[in-house]
Amino acid sequence: GAGGLPRDQMAGRKLIDDAVAAGEPYAMRLAAAGYVSGEFGGTYDTVKAVDLLRRAADSGELIAMAQFAYCINTGRGGLTRDGAKTIDYLRRAADAGFEGAQITLARWLRDRYLYRESEDLPEAIKWYERSYQQGHSVFALAELAYLHRYARAAPWFDTKRSFELLQLCAPFRNGYCHYWLARAYHEGAGTARDNTKAYAYYTVAKELGRQDAATELQKLDDFLQPAIKTSAAELAKTISAGLKPVPRVIRLQTAETETAGPSPWPDPT
Repeated sequence: GAGGLPRDQMAGRKLIDDAVAAGEPYAMRLAAAGYVSGEFGGTYDTVKAVDLLRRAADSGELIAMAQFAYCINTGRGGLTRDGAKTIDYLRRAADAGFEGAQITLARWLRDRYLYRESEDLPEAIKWYERSYQQGHSVFALAELAYLHRYARAAPWFDTKRSFELLQLCAPFRNGYCHYWLARAYHEGAGTARDNTKAYAYYTVAKELGRQDAATELQKLDDFLQPAIKTSAAELAKTISAGLKPVPRVIRLQTAETETAGPSPWPDPT
């Protein structure tokens, strides 16, 4: 019933089915969603849904590639789990410009490194950078800052770089970013130790829903002088008042979207 049209599920499904029959990949992905959600007349058919996703993915539909990678990884629809195929589909979707695949792949490679299943980080960093630079993802930006903060060795371990990245996301309403910026000031990681700023950014992070910031605030509360806490509380109010909404993520990066508007970040060079 979108756009003021009368709701007619049968007519809508027929249009989608006709497009699938004509080989339209986007329609295949929509039909797959219908079969796993029950929106096609209450019919649930995971095997058919996964086959439709496979056809859409193999026809170059980027979101379907990432969704089919998930199906392979979890064995949905009777598929044989296959790590190599999972990564292949994700890489192709990421390389073609689907931000969701970029950050998923970056996180997967990061986790392999953090769990000591791999000692190689460049590809994870590559996809985080692409996700935030071309996809405008503040979440990828903050996660990349975390990765540079806690990598095990140089050149990836770089607290100065981590702090620089956190300052890029600091103008936005993102609790994860503000929490790790507070930790940087608290621990003197990539910048001079500053308990006033640490207290202020922990306060902002807590206001933005980051619950572990409350624990760190309590640690500072136990020894900071009242005058410092008062100053930090005023700074937190100033920071909160100036925060901007999180930038809209560019999910599909194409030649058109790259020229659609200015990046929220300064030139990375």
